[in-house]
Amino acid sequence: MSAWIVALVLSTAVFHAGWNAVLRHSRDRLLATAMIALGGAAAAAAFLPFLPWPGRASLPFLLASFALHTVYRTLLIFGYRWGELGVVYPIARGSAPLLVTAAATLFAGEHLSAPALGAIAVISLGIAALSQSHLATAPPRALLIAIATGAVIAGYSVVDGMGARRAASAFSYAFWLPTVECLPWVLVLFRRGALRGAAVGESWRAVIGGVVSILAYALVVWAMTQGALGIVSALRETSVVFAALLGWLFLGERLTWRRLLTCCGIAAGIVMLALLR
Repeated sequence: MSAWIVALVLSTAVFHAGWNAVLRHSRDRLLATAMIALGGAAAAAAFLPFLPWPGRASLPFLLASFALHTVYRTLLIFGYRWGELGVVYPIARGSAPLLVTAAATLFAGEHLSAPALGAIAVISLGIAALSQSHLATAPPRALLIAIATGAVIAGYSVVDGMGARRAASAFSYAFWLPTVECLPWVLVLFRRGALRGAAVGESWRAVIGGVVSILAYALVVWAMTQGALGIVSALRETSVVFAALLGWLFLGERLTWRRLLTCCGIAAGIVMLALLR
């Protein structure tokens, strides 16, 4: 994988951490999730007239991803209700690269070299270690939801990577997905009568977070067509480093020296992957 694609995926990690921080900070996380989905759908829909139809071969993957992303967003609502960003996010994102690598081997026929697998393991273990200082005080249900979220992340990552490779255009696939995915969340907004007041208070942050998140994820989906799914996933999940910083700066969460050193370990794994290109 070329150095500029590595840099591109790393840049999307910043935006991904940002919208998760917005969700964790929100008082009404159900409303925030719906507004994030709506913002992402609006941004994606603006690109659709300029893109080809994704193609029949990618439709089963779009439908599967729609279901997985809906479950993913629902799990995040409950995860952030009971756990801190610095606990739920690292466990959920940290478990994903190893699961994605295993699933890509089974279903996508990808086989990575031993050094690449070692680099992914370093990144995954480092990501999970970021939550270690909070584990003693974290509610068990938050930890269980975080682990389940990681499994769902791995599922939609593999599905989206395979679907984008079968689509006429990776960006067609990436922008049709949020357009369809927003449907159940629009129903949430109507049911709660929230659309009239959606532009006030903290909701505008959620909408902007949705726009940024879907643009970033479209780049990730495209990167999955250029390199191994496990490597792209590992690079993307370095967003936990930025989540730790955002949690410390804006949410009042602790950032110890141990966590900083763990971030350095994650960075070392990233360098290993970059050198293996």
